[in-house]
Amino acid sequence: MMTSNIDKLQQLTAEIHTEQAGLRKAVIANSNQIKLLADTVEKTNDRLQSLERNRDISSSRYRSGAGLRLASIPELVEAILPLLPIRDLLLAQRVSRCFRAVIEESKAIQRILFLLPEPVTPGLRETGVRINPPLIHEKSFIGIPL
Repeated sequence: MMTSNIDKLQQLTAEIHTEQAGLRKAVIANSNQIKLLADTVEKTNDRLQSLERNRDISSSRYRSGAGLRLASIPELVEAILPLLPIRDLLLAQRVSRCFRAVIEESKAIQRILFLLPEPVTPGLRETGVRINPPLIHEKSFIGIPL
């Protein structure tokens, strides 16, 4: 009777050890999955922070990679904005902080918007007078129809 109890006890001990080994493996597998999930969450948070830093650019209506890269290069924006009509150039200040900064800092664009006078070259006669188009429209306020 003692040997059968000892055999049962040994058998139960072996089963417990087997279950413990399986649980250890499951815990290790779960901890690896938790580490992978934590890494994924960290990468996602880094990406979100990066997007938040660039939200003035990424908040634009068109979210193409090329458009975002273009909008982030002030020299290119400064080369493109003068091609717009005056009304659109005034409204472009609302598009993003980048556009607004470019318009505020560019003397050429400010001259187009009549915010700065044309440079006077000594010794040359003035060839003509440029009329500010927004001022010639009766039913408009700075070129924007009422």
